[in-house]
Amino acid sequence: MDTPQKNVSKEFDEKKFRENLLQNYPTLIPSQVDLLVVIRQVKLAWKAGEILGISERTVESRVYHIRKKMNMKTKDELWELLSKL
Repeated sequence: MDTPQKNVSKEFDEKKFRENLLQNYPTLIPSQVDLLVVIRQVKLAWKAGEILGISERTVESRVYHIRKKMNMKTKDELWELLSKL
């Protein structure tokens, strides 16, 4: 499924990012990967929600569940990982 990506910067290689993410965290489902791609690009929950057509609170909730699935205790851990991939 392609992620809607209007007005999103292409500063990084999205294909490589997705591959690295799934290689390190194979239990992530496509919608979780899509959300992380958008979050990596825009860095703001409200903006990611706007792009994906969901609320900021929904973005925050989904990111929380993704962090738990990835065994990360804090948002900072997730941001650090996303910036390295």
